[in-house]
Amino acid sequence: MINQHLHLFQLKEVPRLDSRFQVDRKLLSQRPPKPPPPRDDSKPLIQGTPKPPPPPGGDSKPDFSPFVISPFVLSAGVLPKTTTQLARSAISQLENASPAVLREAINTVKNKNVAANRLINHLERKTFIGEVLNELAKNWSNETKEDFVGAFNMAADKLEVMDNIVSIAILNDPDLEEELRAENTPETTEGDLQENRRIVWQKPSPGERLEPPYLILVAVEYQDVAQAEEVVQAILGELVDYQGYKVPKAIAPKLREFKF
Repeated sequence: MINQHLHLFQLKEVPRLDSRFQVDRKLLSQRPPKPPPPRDDSKPLIQGTPKPPPPPGGDSKPDFSPFVISPFVLSAGVLPKTTTQLARSAISQLENASPAVLREAINTVKNKNVAANRLINHLERKTFIGEVLNELAKNWSNETKEDFVGAFNMAADKLEVMDNIVSIAILNDPDLEEELRAENTPETTEGDLQENRRIVWQKPSPGERLEPPYLILVAVEYQDVAQAEEVVQAILGELVDYQGYKVPKAIAPKLREFKF
């Protein structure tokens, strides 16, 4: 769903992949680093202090002078947020915004004729989505700010409005529920499959005559959905519709009562 670039990250675990595009859009949390300056091949990678030539007739001794290995600099990316963290941050961001900023954010999106369920896709096509999702607008690069301004035809100094647009996009992502469930469903262990299981396939089929040796193959599945369901309800259960956009319940009254 995003421009694909190579980055170095220090991840504690392998993130789940986006089911539609097989890439986790939150991995790309910053723009690719600028290319390094051209290497000067006239300077050796291993540099040492040259030893003066021995005096005529003198003994030649080995050179133990220290040498320096030129370091390779690797630029690391920002550890991306999970979908759960993004959704919770989006709710908090919107709940703490002023009614004027909230209305301006919604009106900015409406003026661009972007539907609620297409808003995240619009950001992915027009901006560097990893940076936009993982950072506040005040911390974006100038290039990302320019991209965002162009994507919505808005003023460059409306940083709070930008943050609220991003939050609205996150909460209206059509894949939000699916990603929340996948992210919060624990991995199945061998014990789970033995103690709490459902047979989804069997060979021979039930009722089929058995012949020695009596070998039966079964496929089983197990999912502990309680934890995932709790997270999904804690997030999606806090959202209501306002003029076609999903927003936190707490801000809907403020939007309806606010007058320009």
